[in-house]
Amino acid sequence: MATVKVRWPRAARGACALLAGLWLAAVVPAASAVASPPPGEAAALAHGEGAPESGAVPAPDWVVRVNGTPISAAEVGRDVQTRIPDMTGHGGISLERTQHHQLRVIRDLVVRRLVLQAATDAGIEVSGEEVDALESAVRARFASQGDYERKMAEQGLSVEQVRTGLREHLMGLKMTARINATVEPPTREQLHAYFEQHPEKFTIPPRARIEYLQMRVDPSSPEQTWQAAHQRMTGLRDRIQAGEGFADVAEQAAEAPEIEWVKVGLVHMGQSSDREVDRVAFTVPAGDVAEPVRTLFGYALVYVIERLDARALAFDELNLEMFREEWLSARRDEAQSAWVRELWEAADIEYPE
Repeated sequence: MATVKVRWPRAARGACALLAGLWLAAVVPAASAVASPPPGEAAALAHGEGAPESGAVPAPDWVVRVNGTPISAAEVGRDVQTRIPDMTGHGGISLERTQHHQLRVIRDLVVRRLVLQAATDAGIEVSGEEVDALESAVRARFASQGDYERKMAEQGLSVEQVRTGLREHLMGLKMTARINATVEPPTREQLHAYFEQHPEKFTIPPRARIEYLQMRVDPSSPEQTWQAAHQRMTGLRDRIQAGEGFADVAEQAAEAPEIEWVKVGLVHMGQSSDREVDRVAFTVPAGDVAEPVRTLFGYALVYVIERLDARALAFDELNLEMFREEWLSARRDEAQSAWVRELWEAADIEYPE
């Protein structure tokens, strides 16, 4: 079963989502970790579809009830409108994709409600001073009080609604801290046992030490400009192959404003920001200069100084403090995952007929 990780986003996210994404409660990224709502009435209500004909019984204004507490279609719609721009860069997506996001939002809202109910049952409390401090931190991220109030107005939120969301966020944080506290930090023996059981996770991937000359070309330039750049970089490569040192050629070439000497150093396979540079770094023999490769930014002339094969790490080479923190974080995620699944399985979750 996929891992469920209950994450509590930072209050800073309120700049775009004062309550929908600034509700600041649990988010469950693994879609298969808990049951998703049926795509029938729930999605239609969330999307505002399925209006009753004249004389028919009106559709309910709730999408799902969680232990008797309703989640409204308006709440779902607000979260969907907040998330879609984040995931697509614009609002123009298909109905199918919109409904996909609606179902994810409904599931996440159910989990958020379950977590809040569990925190309430556990007697977790949040003081007004704690809410004041978090609200001040959120306000501080806006250029002015006016900007903050305008953003609230755009989302139809009152000060009290925002404060309620902040209070619930703090309750969620405290509830998560309780779950995390059930996981003890690992001993050295536990870490060593995990290391022995999962050797594939403790390897250094292939690495290459590279430098390259980058001749910038505007992507909108005509093809003849690109061809000229290629010829120029080929000329530099010819000089190196004729016996001039890469550093000497690079230093002279970089005097031109359109050419940059990039001293990358040692990189893992796949680490380079440019796919073509990464490809030649791990295909050209060490000590060679590759033929000029076209990138998003122009042409690159890559010099592969050395290449190191992948190798397994020894336990004594590990950063034990970092390993301990990663191990503890993973175990806490698992504890949260199990806890959320238990909440879901024990809950009375009701959808409209």
